[in-house]
Amino acid sequence: MSLAELQWRAPEWIAALGGLRTDNVLEYFSKSPFYDRHSNNEVLRMQSQFNTLQATFNLLRDLQTMQGTEFVVAEEQPPHLWVIKKQLRSGPKEATVLNAYFVINENIYMAPNAYDIMVSRVLDLTLSLKKAMHRSFELSIRTPSAPKQNEANQGAYEGLMSQALYNSTRFGDDFLDNHTSR
Repeated sequence: MSLAELQWRAPEWIAALGGLRTDNVLEYFSKSPFYDRHSNNEVLRMQSQFNTLQATFNLLRDLQTMQGTEFVVAEEQPPHLWVIKKQLRSGPKEATVLNAYFVINENIYMAPNAYDIMVSRVLDLTLSLKKAMHRSFELSIRTPSAPKQNEANQGAYEGLMSQALYNSTRFGDDFLDNHTSR
């Protein structure tokens, strides 16, 4: 199972801390399988673990001084929704987003990437077209026109369907060939 198909939650952790808040959602996220134990967040957490001067610890400020993978809260609508970005920081103001995650009502999900969304939409479109073609063919059979015309309609329909399926398969293969290197 890939991380994109996973839903993770730890209700016992949330109960122990009295619910999710913006100040503890990254800590909750760090318990999930989505979290990278080699991230800058983990380095800072380990460095500050036994630090008695916790008041001087500012995660966002400290992350901006580092280079590498980090997790930040990008959007928030407490107490039910947070968006966490995994990003690769290359400078104080330069970061490339690698993934996004949603924390919704204690559940953590990985956001789909653009490729997966496009493939899903193309498959939905192909299925809808196929259903529309079948429906139009059924309607043409039920018309009280001459039998020869219905036979001609059926032949044209079958030709259209085979061409549409060939084109959608070819488009799908071309699309996959051109976009599989993520």
